Amino acid sequence: MPRMPSNRFQIGRGLVIWVPLLLAADQATKALATAFIRPGDTVFRFWRFGLTHRTNTGFALSIFKDHAWVRPFVISLTLILIPVFFLIYRRFTARLKTGSLAKIAFVLLISGTIGNFLDRLFLGYVRDFIVWPLPGTPNLADLFIDAGIVCILIEWIGNRGPGKA
Repeated sequence: MPRMPSNRFQIGRGLVIWVPLLLAADQATKALATAFIRPGDTVFRFWRFGLTHRTNTGFALSIFKDHAWVRPFVISLTLILIPVFFLIYRRFTARLKTGSLAKIAFVLLISGTIGNFLDRLFLGYVRDFIVWPLPGTPNLADLFIDAGIVCILIEWIGNRGPGKA
Protein backbone atom coordinates (compact mmCIF):
# COMPACT_ATOMS: atom_id res chain seq x y z
CA MET A 1 0.00 0.00 0.00
CA PRO A 2 1.51 3.39 -0.96
CA ARG A 3 2.37 5.71 1.88
CA MET A 4 0.32 8.92 2.06
CA PRO A 5 2.27 12.19 2.33
CA SER A 6 2.28 13.75 5.77
CA ASN A 7 0.36 16.93 6.54
CA ARG A 8 3.70 18.71 6.93
CA PHE A 9 4.59 17.82 3.33
CA GLN A 10 1.22 19.07 2.06
CA ILE A 11 1.58 22.38 3.92
CA GLY A 12 5.09 22.87 2.57
CA ARG A 13 3.98 22.07 -0.96
CA GLY A 14 1.26 24.72 -0.78
CA LEU A 15 3.73 27.33 0.42
CA VAL A 16 6.26 26.38 -2.24
CA ILE A 17 3.66 26.72 -5.00
CA TRP A 18 1.44 29.61 -3.90
CA VAL A 19 3.89 32.02 -2.25
CA PRO A 20 6.03 32.41 -5.40
CA LEU A 21 2.91 32.76 -7.59
CA LEU A 22 1.37 35.47 -5.40
CA LEU A 23 4.73 37.17 -5.01
CA ALA A 24 5.16 37.21 -8.80
CA ALA A 25 1.68 38.70 -9.24
CA ASP A 26 2.47 41.41 -6.69
CA GLN A 27 5.82 42.32 -8.23
CA ALA A 28 4.47 42.22 -11.80
CA THR A 29 1.54 44.54 -11.03
CA LYS A 30 3.86 46.97 -9.23
CA ALA A 31 6.25 46.93 -12.19
CA LEU A 32 3.39 47.56 -14.65
CA ALA A 33 2.03 50.46 -12.61
CA THR A 34 5.51 51.96 -12.33
CA ALA A 35 6.21 51.53 -16.06
CA PHE A 36 2.92 52.84 -17.46
CA ILE A 37 1.54 55.37 -14.96
CA ARG A 38 3.27 58.64 -14.16
CA PRO A 39 3.68 59.32 -10.43
CA GLY A 40 0.54 60.93 -9.04
CA ASP A 41 -1.60 60.28 -12.14
CA THR A 42 -4.75 58.19 -11.88
CA VAL A 43 -5.99 56.06 -14.79
CA PHE A 44 -8.85 53.65 -15.42
CA ARG A 45 -11.20 55.48 -13.08
CA PHE A 46 -14.42 53.63 -12.43
CA TRP A 47 -16.72 54.85 -9.69
CA ARG A 48 -14.28 55.33 -6.77
CA PHE A 49 -11.70 52.84 -8.02
CA GLY A 50 -8.72 53.33 -10.29
CA LEU A 51 -5.00 52.81 -10.77
CA THR A 52 -2.26 55.23 -9.79
CA HIS A 53 1.46 55.26 -9.11
CA ARG A 54 2.63 56.25 -5.64
CA THR A 55 5.59 55.45 -3.46
CA ASN A 56 5.40 54.85 0.27
CA THR A 57 8.51 55.28 2.42
CA GLY A 58 6.52 54.90 5.65
CA PHE A 59 4.34 52.29 7.32
CA ALA A 60 0.76 51.46 6.37
CA LEU A 61 -1.15 54.52 5.15
CA SER A 62 2.23 56.31 4.77
CA ILE A 63 2.61 56.83 8.53
CA PHE A 64 6.10 58.19 9.31
CA LYS A 65 6.90 58.65 5.63
CA ASP A 66 10.21 60.32 4.82
CA HIS A 67 11.78 59.35 8.17
CA ALA A 68 15.22 57.75 7.71
CA TRP A 69 14.73 55.20 10.52
CA VAL A 70 11.62 53.62 8.97
CA ARG A 71 13.34 51.57 6.25
CA PRO A 72 15.90 49.78 8.48
CA PHE A 73 13.27 49.29 11.18
CA VAL A 74 10.69 47.75 8.83
CA ILE A 75 13.30 45.56 7.10
CA SER A 76 14.49 44.28 10.49
CA LEU A 77 10.92 43.76 11.67
CA THR A 78 10.10 41.80 8.51
CA LEU A 79 13.14 39.56 8.94
CA ILE A 80 11.74 38.70 12.37
CA LEU A 81 8.08 38.41 11.30
CA ILE A 82 8.47 35.87 8.51
CA PRO A 83 9.91 33.12 10.76
CA VAL A 84 7.38 34.13 13.44
CA PHE A 85 4.55 33.59 10.91
CA PHE A 86 5.82 30.04 10.34
CA LEU A 87 6.02 29.37 14.10
CA ILE A 88 2.55 30.80 14.73
CA TYR A 89 1.18 28.79 11.84
CA ARG A 90 2.63 25.55 13.24
CA ARG A 91 1.25 26.28 16.70
CA PHE A 92 -2.08 27.51 15.37
CA THR A 93 -2.66 24.42 13.27
CA ALA A 94 -1.36 22.04 15.96
CA ARG A 95 -3.64 23.34 18.73
CA LEU A 96 -6.81 24.07 16.79
CA LYS A 97 -8.80 22.10 14.30
CA THR A 98 -8.00 24.14 11.23
CA GLY A 99 -9.02 23.82 7.65
CA SER A 100 -7.81 25.25 4.40
CA LEU A 101 -8.66 28.78 5.51
CA ALA A 102 -5.74 28.85 7.98
CA LYS A 103 -3.37 27.60 5.30
CA ILE A 104 -4.63 30.22 2.86
CA ALA A 105 -4.27 32.92 5.53
CA PHE A 106 -0.62 32.20 6.13
CA VAL A 107 0.19 31.90 2.43
CA LEU A 108 -1.37 35.35 1.95
CA LEU A 109 0.45 36.85 4.95
CA ILE A 110 3.83 35.46 3.92
CA SER A 111 3.39 36.47 0.26
CA GLY A 112 2.33 40.02 1.10
CA THR A 113 5.04 40.50 3.68
CA ILE A 114 7.78 39.31 1.33
CA GLY A 115 6.38 41.41 -1.55
CA ASN A 116 6.60 44.67 0.37
CA PHE A 117 9.91 43.59 1.97
CA LEU A 118 11.50 43.22 -1.48
CA ASP A 119 10.37 46.72 -2.47
CA ARG A 120 11.80 48.26 0.70
CA LEU A 121 15.03 46.29 0.46
CA PHE A 122 15.81 47.01 -3.20
CA LEU A 123 14.01 50.30 -3.87
CA GLY A 124 13.85 51.97 -0.46
CA TYR A 125 10.06 52.36 -0.70
CA VAL A 126 6.92 50.37 -1.47
CA ARG A 127 5.13 50.88 -4.79
CA ASP A 128 1.39 51.43 -4.34
CA PHE A 129 -1.11 51.68 -7.17
CA ILE A 130 -4.72 50.81 -6.25
CA VAL A 131 -7.22 53.64 -5.83
CA TRP A 132 -10.23 52.60 -3.75
CA PRO A 133 -12.80 54.23 -1.46
CA LEU A 134 -11.02 53.12 1.73
CA PRO A 135 -8.09 55.01 3.30
CA GLY A 136 -4.69 54.58 1.73
CA THR A 137 -3.40 53.44 -1.64
CA PRO A 138 -2.59 49.73 -1.41
CA ASN A 139 -0.89 47.25 -3.70
CA LEU A 140 -1.54 43.51 -4.06
CA ALA A 141 0.83 42.69 -1.19
CA ASP A 142 -1.18 44.96 1.13
CA LEU A 143 -4.41 43.28 0.04
CA PHE A 144 -2.86 39.83 0.58
CA ILE A 145 -1.91 40.83 4.13
CA ASP A 146 -5.38 42.25 4.83
CA ALA A 147 -7.10 39.15 3.43
CA GLY A 148 -4.76 36.90 5.42
CA ILE A 149 -5.66 38.70 8.65
CA VAL A 150 -9.38 38.37 7.88
CA CYS A 151 -8.95 34.63 7.16
CA ILE A 152 -7.11 34.12 10.47
CA LEU A 153 -9.85 35.96 12.36
CA ILE A 154 -12.57 33.87 10.70
CA GLU A 155 -10.67 30.66 11.48
CA TRP A 156 -10.02 31.76 15.08
CA ILE A 157 -13.66 32.74 15.65
CA GLY A 158 -14.78 29.44 14.12
CA ASN A 159 -12.61 27.58 16.61
CA ARG A 160 -14.07 29.53 19.56
CA GLY A 161 -17.62 28.25 19.09
CA PRO A 162 -19.48 26.00 21.56
CA GLY A 163 -17.53 22.88 22.47
CA LYS A 164 -14.35 24.00 20.71
CA ALA A 165 -10.90 24.65 22.12
